[in-house]
This record gives sequence, structure tokens and C-alpha cells, in this order.
Amino acid sequence: MIIFKWQGINKSGAHLHGERESLSVSLLRAELLDEGLTALTIWQKRRLGFNLRITVFKPRVAMQALCDLYRQLQSLLDAGVPLLKSLEIIHASCEDAALKHMLVKITAKISAGHTLAQALGLFPKQIDSLARHLIDAGEQSGTLSTMLGSLADHAERTHQLKSRLKAALIYPATVLSVALAVTCLMLITVIPRFQAMYANFGVQLPVYTQWVLGFTNLLRRYGGMGLLSCLVTGFLLIHLRQRSITMAKSWDAVLLKLPLVGRILRYAIWTRCLRTLGITLQAGLPLMEAMSAVARVSGNHHYQSAFEQCKQAVSHGELLSQSLAKTRLFAPRISHLIAIGEQSGKLDNMLASLADYYANRLDATLAKLSQLLEPAIMIILCIVVGGLITAMYLPIFRLGSLV
Repeated sequence: MIIFKWQGINKSGAHLHGERESLSVSLLRAELLDEGLTALTIWQKRRLGFNLRITVFKPRVAMQALCDLYRQLQSLLDAGVPLLKSLEIIHASCEDAALKHMLVKITAKISAGHTLAQALGLFPKQIDSLARHLIDAGEQSGTLSTMLGSLADHAERTHQLKSRLKAALIYPATVLSVALAVTCLMLITVIPRFQAMYANFGVQLPVYTQWVLGFTNLLRRYGGMGLLSCLVTGFLLIHLRQRSITMAKSWDAVLLKLPLVGRILRYAIWTRCLRTLGITLQAGLPLMEAMSAVARVSGNHHYQSAFEQCKQAVSHGELLSQSLAKTRLFAPRISHLIAIGEQSGKLDNMLASLADYYANRLDATLAKLSQLLEPAIMIILCIVVGGLITAMYLPIFRLGSLV
């Protein structure tokens, strides 16, 4: 048996700690769960005073887990189950440790007399201000279950949008990375053997072969330093983008101007912003608060600044469609249809329709990108591999012609 120390919380949210003998960390964690305790940290007690900490709890909750939470809570509330009882039922059936920890904290906060929106404020990094505002509006209007359903739909569509973008980039990035690794491996291990063999011939090599051999020597001599420099440069650029607003704006501007990538990013931003604006208006939030929420979720500094400018213009009496048109960051179709929605009094429905339209356009563009990338990657691989093989065997062909 091993002696472990542990820290955790009970069902009421109180923090506890203690020591216990167990065969393993997982077994001790299961024993504590059976007793109604959620282990946050478990570490092995050492006789010499050294504790090996083993963190068994990671507080980050996945987006899909949040969507499931919204769905289950909506179903239980629609069935007439009180909010606290609903949270306890979800906690009892939950298998995600991070979500269980969140539910314990939320339940304890609500039991102390706070609202669900206030309880969710304990997790600002996992549940954004948009979700809290929507839930707060649902609690005040008595439509919490409806609002949870709308929030679940919005979160699922946002998650699907991110997944599609990642899937479109992962395949070409993976293939190109493997191709680059194989090419470097050939240049470092295979081609030097040909170089040693040609050195014994005592003949002048073709210029193309000399270029390849020269690049191989350069790669073997300075490849490690070059790779380290690229990694350091990339880290510095990412750090600067996170720390410097000017750098972030410049980077966002460059991405938007790229031929096909820029179009994909614009469609993604338009879809996200229009859908967020539509759901906030459907929830009954004022237009000023809705535009602030959209600015935060835009994901691009230029669009964030544009929505802040539109917010100021609307506060001075200008129509939303007119302010969006002045930014020149949105397609004319968007401002025209928003103007129709404003005139007809169905702006939220028009925003939802526009979001669906550009989501379909995004899917079509991603499919087109995949169709273009697959043959392009194959052509690049054939050129690189064929070029290396030609460079290495060209001297042999010439020697054969001389014999």
C-alpha cells in the first residue's frame, strides 16, 4: 500500500484534505468519489520529506461537454425539475472530472442564493460573457430552458465551425510536414552516400547535382541551427502577437488579404458575428450589449474595432446596416439584407438566415480548397522526390553514355 495525500471538495463545495493508503492514484480517486468527494490533487507522501505531486484534475472543460450540459439542463427544466435538483442529477451521471468540479462549484453558489448566471461567473475562462448574459436574460424573463437550448445550438455550431476549419488545415499541414521530414532525411542520410561514391570517379558532376550536394552539405552543417532559429522566431512572433496590439492587427490584416485563406476567414468571421448578433437579439438583449458581445467573439482585431465603431454610430442614431456598410469589411449583401430586416422588424431572423448562408458558403469554399490542395500536394511531392532522384542518377547516366 502507498500513502497518498489529497486535496479536494465535497458536494457542498467545501475544501478538504487528508492522507490515505491506497494501491494507486486512480483507485484512491475512485474511493473518494464513492464518498462524495472530488479529488483536485493527489500526491504520494515520501518518507524523506519529498512529495511527488500528481495532478489528476485539469479544470478545462471541453466545448462538447458544455453543450451536453446545456442540453441536459434544458431537458430537466422542461420536465419540471428544479434547477438545483437538475444540477445534482447531471453531477451524479457525469463522467467528466472537470465538469463534475464545475457542477459542484455552481451548485454550492446557487445554494448560497445566487443565480445560475452569477454561479457561471466562477469560470470566466471556460464560460464566456456571452453565455452568462444569455442565461441571465433567460432567468429574468422566465425562459431559461429556451435560452439554454438556443445557447446549446449556438455553441454546437461554433464548435462545428472551428472543427471544420481545423480539419481543412490539418490534412495539408500533416502531409507537407511528413514530406519535408522525408526530404530532409534523404538529404542528410541518402545523398551523402552518392556524394562519397562520385568523389571516387574523379569527374566533374552536372551543375544540378552540384547544387543538390551543396545544399545537402549546408543542411548537414547548419540545419540544426536553422531549425532552432525558426522555432525561436516563431515563438517570438506568437509572443509579440499576443502582447502587441499593433503586431496582432498587422497579422490579422495579412491573413485577410491572402487569396483563398482570406475568403475563408471572412466567411468564418461573418458567420460567427451574424449568428452571435442574432441569438443575442432573440434573447432580448439591447443592441448595444449585443454588439459588444459580437466584438469580443469576432476573433479579428479589425472586425472588433469595426463593431466598436458601429456601436458608437448606432448610439448616435445611425442604423446598423448603414454603420456596417461604412466599415467596408462586410459584403454588400449583408448590409442590404440587414436593412430589410430593420425595416420589417425581423432583424434577428434575417441575421440567422445570413449566418446560415455564409456557413454554407464556408463549407463550399473549404471543400474547394481540399480539392485543390490534394493534387497540388501530390505534384509538389513528385517534383521534390523526382528532382532529388534525377540529381543523384544524372551523373551515372552520363558516365554510361561515355562508356
